Amino acid sequence: MNNVKQKVIIYFLLFLMTTMFISYFIIFSANETLKHKNNIISIINRIKILNYKLDSLIFNNLFFTNYDGIVDNFNQFELLTDDLELEINKIDKNVVIFYFNNFKNNIEIKNEYIEDYKSNIALFNNSLIYLLDLKKHFYHEEYYDKNVSILFDDLLNSLIKITINKSINLNEIYLKKALLIQYSNDIPSSTLILFDKHLKIALSALEEIKECFKFFQSNEILETVELLEEHLHQYFAKLESKNFLFIYILISLNILFIILLIYYFNEYKKNEHSLIQFKEAVEKSDNLILITNANKEIEYVNEAFENIMGYKKHEIIGKKPAYFRSGIDNLDFYNKLNETINSGKKWSGEIINKDKHGNLIYERCSIIPIYNDGKIDKYLSIKLDISSEKKYQKDLESLNNNLQIKVDEELKKSREKDMLLIQKSRSLAMAQMIANIAHHWRQPLNSIGLILQNMQEYFEDGLLDKELMEKFSSRALNQITELSKTIDNFRNFFKVDKLKEYFYIKTEIINAIDIVSGTFSDLDIIVNISGEDFEILSFKHELQQIIVNVLNNSKDSILEKRVMLSINFEGIININIIHNNNSLILDIKDNGTGVNDKILSNIFDPYFSTKEQGKGVGLGLYIVKMIVENSLNGSIEVKNIENGFLFRLIIPINS
Repeated sequence: MNNVKQKVIIYFLLFLMTTMFISYFIIFSANETLKHKNNIISIINRIKILNYKLDSLIFNNLFFTNYDGIVDNFNQFELLTDDLELEINKIDKNVVIFYFNNFKNNIEIKNEYIEDYKSNIALFNNSLIYLLDLKKHFYHEEYYDKNVSILFDDLLNSLIKITINKSINLNEIYLKKALLIQYSNDIPSSTLILFDKHLKIALSALEEIKECFKFFQSNEILETVELLEEHLHQYFAKLESKNFLFIYILISLNILFIILLIYYFNEYKKNEHSLIQFKEAVEKSDNLILITNANKEIEYVNEAFENIMGYKKHEIIGKKPAYFRSGIDNLDFYNKLNETINSGKKWSGEIINKDKHGNLIYERCSIIPIYNDGKIDKYLSIKLDISSEKKYQKDLESLNNNLQIKVDEELKKSREKDMLLIQKSRSLAMAQMIANIAHHWRQPLNSIGLILQNMQEYFEDGLLDKELMEKFSSRALNQITELSKTIDNFRNFFKVDKLKEYFYIKTEIINAIDIVSGTFSDLDIIVNISGEDFEILSFKHELQQIIVNVLNNSKDSILEKRVMLSINFEGIININIIHNNNSLILDIKDNGTGVNDKILSNIFDPYFSTKEQGKGVGLGLYIVKMIVENSLNGSIEVKNIENGFLFRLIIPINS
């Protein structure tokens, strides 16, 4: 832990020195940027002042210009421009190069305009001198005309006023020229030609001077230098923001690092305290803790290990865990264990070792490889003494074996009892079937007896011929066929279906009713059937068995109600067939006693019966439930209704 602490402090100092150096560099760079910015702004301000002085020299001395002053100022202008270019080259000039080039281009244009201005001023002054010299010709006594002289003087005065008022109005001069030529018919043409030539030169020079004057008034240099200044301000503002951001980030990182360092030392203190507590917990743990080096030599054991194994620490430090082997676990077991932990995986299992006194110690053990710099450095073994648990387990196994024998005996007795009850149920069912068969056979047997009696009488009277004999034989055979059909119906009722088959539901319900119809008729119980007849795919004989069992249950309920009320009312059972989508719904309602709501949920339990002891085994409705749910994939709903009970059977049509 101390080495980790020293490393953290060193890393922190290195980080602090690095951030301080970067901060110093950024601050130094920011100061240099500020100086550079101030130099550029100073140059720009001087350029503005010089431009103003240059324009003042031009405007204030329009025709009597101080050319030396203009040249001197313009030279200074160019020197400042060169200084500005040098300063701009020190920064990312791509940001402002466009605006600086515009500024330089305007300076060159201004220089051209100044040169043009100078030459045109010279032309104008020379032309004005020539025009003044021509004045004597207009005053010559031979062709003196007062009006012409006045117009000429007025024209010259207008030209001279231009040099004083600094206002150029060429339209007025062109008008005066036209009037002068109009009234100068007596003046020699040579004089007029010279007058016209020099006046044109003067006017042309004035046109050029006017254009120069427009440029000087446009202040394009001032606009471009201000635009350049604006973008330079933006550039330096971004640079300053970037430097400020870097400083802010560095300060934030330092603050964050200091917070992390404080947090780390707090956590270090907590971890140190936790490690002390953990060491105490390991030492006092009930589990056996053992630590070995990479060569599987013991370096540490806790108190529980000493207490259970009987060794003191100094006796086993440096030994290998194989020292404690009992010999019960085979060599293949230990080879697989070593193969697992040598591959860097955790091993868990049970080991049988021996303590110092030779006693077997059963241990539930986990061995965990501990890594350092990517290599296995140690092995941690955590063991739990389960010797007592093993003893209890053996005792429990012995107890379970004895208990299993008793359970098997009880189950055998229960099965024998169940077989007796089922046999009794079958016997009762057979007895009911035999009663039904007897009832079905009574009428055909009576008919056969009458046929035989008639045959004897006819024979004694000598009236029994072949035709009459055949007639009696045919009627007897029809009755015998009815007897055979009854046998088939009852035999099919007890047949177990192995395959599903298509059949019409109403037809099979009628066949089921026929089985019990004899008994029901004697007991004055009517079975009504309603609803549509349609074909389904299911187990035909199992469905018949369900109907017969439910009908018998309804019969018993009606008989019980007659006894309770001491009234021999007519028993009614209504069967309604409903075709609902892909399901068959059979509603079987009777006017019997119904079922007490408290025991309604128990009527389908095996051996549950509401009849008196000896009159039922309680398997009828249980068998119905098993057939409906397991064979037909259906369900049953039951409830008490007004004056009776309702069985609702819901069976999938094609299931």
